[in-house]
Amino acid sequence: MGDIENPAFEQEVHKDIEETNFDDVNDSDDEVEKSPDTKFDDGEIPEAYAGMPAEVLIHYSRQKKWVFGRLAGWLVILATFATLISLSGVIIAQSPPCLDFWEKSPIYQIYPRSFKDCDPTLNENRQDQICGDGIGDIPGIIEKLDYLKEDLGISVVWVSPIFKSPMQDFGYDVSDYRQPDPVFGNMADLQKLIEEMHNRGMKLVLDFVPNHTSVEHEKFQNMTEDFFVWRDGEKPKNSCPNNWQSDFAVNDKGDLPAWTYHPVVGKYYYRAFGWFQADLNMYNKEVQRFLNDILDFWLDEGVDGFRIDAIGYGFEEENFRNESYIDASEPEPLFWSNLYHDFTFEYEVYTSTEKNMKYYGSYEREADFPFNFDLIPLGLSGSIKGAEVRQLIDNWMFKMPFGRTPNWVVGNHDNTRLASRIDGMTDDDKIKISKLFAQLTFTLPGTNFIYNGEELGMVDLTEQELPDECKVDIQKDSRDFERNPISWNGDSASNYGFSTCTGKQNLPQNCNQDRCTWLPLSETAENGLNVASQIEDEDSVLNFYKKLIELRQDESFTRGSYCRNPADESDKPEGLLRYIRTLEGGKTFEIVFNWGNSGLKFDHKNGRNIVGTFGSDKNELEPYSGVILELGSIPAEYQGKGICVQRRAVRKRNNLILTSATKDERLFDFEAHFG
Repeated sequence: MGDIENPAFEQEVHKDIEETNFDDVNDSDDEVEKSPDTKFDDGEIPEAYAGMPAEVLIHYSRQKKWVFGRLAGWLVILATFATLISLSGVIIAQSPPCLDFWEKSPIYQIYPRSFKDCDPTLNENRQDQICGDGIGDIPGIIEKLDYLKEDLGISVVWVSPIFKSPMQDFGYDVSDYRQPDPVFGNMADLQKLIEEMHNRGMKLVLDFVPNHTSVEHEKFQNMTEDFFVWRDGEKPKNSCPNNWQSDFAVNDKGDLPAWTYHPVVGKYYYRAFGWFQADLNMYNKEVQRFLNDILDFWLDEGVDGFRIDAIGYGFEEENFRNESYIDASEPEPLFWSNLYHDFTFEYEVYTSTEKNMKYYGSYEREADFPFNFDLIPLGLSGSIKGAEVRQLIDNWMFKMPFGRTPNWVVGNHDNTRLASRIDGMTDDDKIKISKLFAQLTFTLPGTNFIYNGEELGMVDLTEQELPDECKVDIQKDSRDFERNPISWNGDSASNYGFSTCTGKQNLPQNCNQDRCTWLPLSETAENGLNVASQIEDEDSVLNFYKKLIELRQDESFTRGSYCRNPADESDKPEGLLRYIRTLEGGKTFEIVFNWGNSGLKFDHKNGRNIVGTFGSDKNELEPYSGVILELGSIPAEYQGKGICVQRRAVRKRNNLILTSATKDERLFDFEAHFG
């Protein structure tokens, strides 16, 4: 066997290895100090080389070439690490932020009285009698969570007022903010609802009314000092302090005074709505803490958010001058800035788009979005024009501040249902128009809302189904017609699956109807406008909604640009509306609508039909119908000529804030900071 050379020492290998010699190590390549003898038997393989002795390693490591080599290696490693960190920062900065829960799912509004009355056979151990009483409740919502999640695809639910109340305004007159009203259930029911929703990956948003309380609230009953807005009467007749008008309650004289005299206190209290709803004094820090504590309480219980009602009425003009209002351009005092939680704020607004935009605020004082009710009047004039819809969309999209989230509301518990907007429609046309509204709100950028029953194409109650003497909401423009209960099946004997109640109950004094539910159920349930029938019908409104919810998960809809062609604004059929949703590197969709009552021809660009209805000629849309086409690229007429808006979400807190103004355009800026 030959010799093996090693730069540290020389090693002679013989058949019988007798010894290895090392001499002292110095700066030259002299021999190193000897080490002990090592012997092996014939044929035995020597053990692996164990490495240099420490003194040899130190000797060589101190040589300049190795010192500089190590230094260069470390510099390369550090430079590589710094480059990776910089690239990571650039990628993170340029990448879109993760979508919040309210951007991934439509928000489904439940009006609890009309959603589902709980089944007594599923709640046998209850001590109260809320199941089978003809009124929807919290256990009834729990029973239908699988419908919302599995059959429809909903992940965010907003429940209209459920706090304890005398119910003179159906829950918007709160007497106890920390308890559900007994008509809906108890605290254990609400805790179970939260738990069951979270187990399904769902979020719960509750209605919260901070502007006023019921006059039956303990704070009002105890005349808590400076908690409400009190003023002396105007001398010499002790008349109302000023000429401010209520937006709600009409007295016998027909005017709208915003003041009610309290004989015990000897003063007037301000109430922007009904005499039974006393406005809180928002300038009082104790009131602010009182409201903050309520929010903290429910957040600790697991509630995911709040829809804030009537917040635009929060602050009154301090001098109480006649017909004087707060300047909408001036910011209001902010409170509720000490909350740190992942939750939702939704505020309602009925005012001009320009005033609405103020609620988006700046980056320091902002709301995620105010409710957009611009689309609610569509159809009330008797027809819908494509240009009209386009203008309403553009009015919001092009006025919205950079980085903000648009939202779209077409119905709620205070407005005519979609299928009842246009008089004289056939039943088939009502189904089509319901789908068309859904196609619109699901394909526009941002967040859309669904009022319970819209997914079925439900219609309003008629005057025959609900005569004046049987109305529960007795305002001049009663809201009962659009608050009719949901039909879960087509069996009238079981109240269409809404309630197991029997006999006559829940009837106003002079009403002689043979029913037990708090409002009548529509007989259209027998014609397919019920949940059970629509689940089985692939062409139903319900399954159309489900398809759109699934389609909306595509990033072209959640993150992509909204583009339209200005050429569509002229020389086009009145019913036509077209726009593009596209994402760079993603898919491109063209969404086409025919809002008219006659067929409409259009060039479909050979796109693939994803959702929609063509006529017999594939280039024709039937009346009140639309189509969603997947295209290979953006059509030529949009390139260089189209107008596009890309939603670039600003990185923000994990919360949603919506704002509310009022018809008198008084502004209340609201902000919450979160970790």
